[in-house]
Order: sequence, then C-alpha cells, then structure tokens
Amino acid sequence: MVVIAHLSDPHLDGSPEALSRLTQVTDHLRGLAVRPDVVIVSGDLTQSAGSLPAADQTVLAAQHLESLLAALSMNVPVFCCPGNTDDRVAFASRFGLSPSIPGPVHQLHRLGQLVIILLDVTVPGHGHGQVTDSILAWLAHQLEALIGDKRAVLVMHQPPTPLYHAAVDGLFLRNSEALEAIITRHEQIVAVLSVHSPERLLEVATELNNRPRKTLGGSTPAQAMQRLLSEPEKPIVATTS
Repeated sequence: MVVIAHLSDPHLDGSPEALSRLTQVTDHLRGLAVRPDVVIVSGDLTQSAGSLPAADQTVLAAQHLESLLAALSMNVPVFCCPGNTDDRVAFASRFGLSPSIPGPVHQLHRLGQLVIILLDVTVPGHGHGQVTDSILAWLAHQLEALIGDKRAVLVMHQPPTPLYHAAVDGLFLRNSEALEAIITRHEQIVAVLSVHSPERLLEVATELNNRPRKTLGGSTPAQAMQRLLSEPEKPIVATTS
C-alpha cells in the first residue's frame, strides 16, 4: 500500500502567512502515525504579482518554488503539477523538465508498482483548464505503455467534474468528456487527484448554506445547524412538502 499526502493551492507569494499555512500542514504530516510515502501537490504552488514583467515573475516564482520544496522536506518524494497561477518556465526549470515552452509540462513518475501521471491542463492567462487532443494522445500513450499489474494515479489542477454552479464551473476542466472516455478504457487508473480555487468552493458552500429552505420552514441550513447545536433538545425536523 502506498500512502499519498495530497496537497493543493499553497499559493506561496513570499508572505509569512502563506508559508506558515504550508508549514502547519507539513508539521501535521510529520506527526502522523503512518507517514506518507509520497507528497503530491496539484497546482497553484506559487502566486506572483501580476504587475511585474514576465522575466521578473519567473525569477520570483522560482524563489517561491524553493520555499515550497524546503517546507515540504520530509525525506519522501514530492511531485508537483502546475496550476493556473504558476509560471511554466520557472516550474520546468526547477524540476529539470524540458517541454516545448510555452506548451504543457507533463510528468510521469514511478513509485514501485504505482505510476503517478501529472497532467498540465492549464490555459495560460485563464482560470479554467482544457484537455486538448495532444494531451489526450500523450496520456493514452503513457497508459498503453503500462505493463503487468501497475496502477496509475492521475493528477491535474482543474477538477474534471463540475459542481453545476456558475460560480465555479467556469474554472473547471473543459472537454472533460474526452478525458472520461480514456479513464473508462484504462482500468489501471485507480485515482484522480485535483482541486482548484478553494475560495470559490467556499463561496458555493456559503451560498447554499445561507439559502432559505421551504423544508426547514424558511430557515437556512446554516440557521438550522446553529439551532441544533445550541438547542439539541429541540431537533429540526425537515418536511417533504
């Protein structure tokens, strides 16, 4: 069994607050009874100031990447894929990759019988992801090359499944149906890891939890939960009318 610690969106920007958040996470991982065998960070590793010239942003992103890897030092492999806030040039340089910049930066790593495939589905300058024909062809080739009982974990930044909410679905993965078809054909894939814009997901949760419900007598789920916590002797009973 391989234990994976999956992180995402640290958005290191040089501020002590961002680094402190990541340090708290890694301190928690180090204290686990079962230590992870690998750490995977699925994008938005860094956050650069958009007002800087491109060359300066690349230098700054490289510095933030060094901070990220130093904070994640746990004597286990650390695999990362880029997100939409990451600088492809800095990313490729730091991890010793030589893609056709500004093209996507894909990776494949082997960990025993597990193969970790990191897809770069980002669209420079945009928040959404896109599965192109070239990405699909590269992924299919890697999967078809797997032999024996090897299993694969697929990693990308933008989630391939929508939440059916306008606030976040515009930032998710486009052409995901084609990706689903490949995943369906290859039973070697045992997991898909991704996450994107936790702030937007929080917006969705907040909106839904603060929307009045007829089944709760006009109260919101947040209000109902608060009453349940403060007055457990008066349970909220939902109706189906």
